[in-house]
Amino acid sequence: MKVFDFDNTIYDGESLLDFFCFCAGRKKSLYACLPFVLYYLVLYKFNLVNEKSLYRDLNIFSKYVLKDISSNKTLIDEFWNKYGHKLKPQFLSLISEEDVIITGAPDFLIDAIKFKLNTNNIISSKFDLETKEIKFLCFGNSKAKVFQELFPDATIDEFYTDSLADSPMMRISKKSVLVKRHK
Repeated sequence: MKVFDFDNTIYDGESLLDFFCFCAGRKKSLYACLPFVLYYLVLYKFNLVNEKSLYRDLNIFSKYVLKDISSNKTLIDEFWNKYGHKLKPQFLSLISEEDVIITGAPDFLIDAIKFKLNTNNIISSKFDLETKEIKFLCFGNSKAKVFQELFPDATIDEFYTDSLADSPMMRISKKSVLVKRHK
């Protein structure tokens, strides 16, 4: 079995950051949150994120950013119409039905493009769009834990990721492949 991270692996960029910018283009007041977004992006990239504070702060942040989104499928479809070209065909072609995609990206974004991902085995962060709360943050140690709970007998032959923040998944994989852009 192969397992794939999504952002910067299958998707060229950070889908949640792109979604934030997409929403900010429609609601300029969201740009006030940009320092917060960039702060956590830097911490994440350097594998310095404290999962507990990330969870707490993202719940506060999501209430503000997602307040105008309940289950606005049109907005999400418009996002993917604009950003769908960032899905990397060379990585999509590696994914088969039995493979798994595991991502910190929110379920409301990933569910909208499931049909393009070649597998139904997708584990993502869970957001309640009614309460604007994160129900499950698929990040760091929680990625490996939830994977092992859902696929207790699975062997990960290859794990594809862009980040050392995925080291818990790397440890439970036979082989890890670091992805940089399209390589």
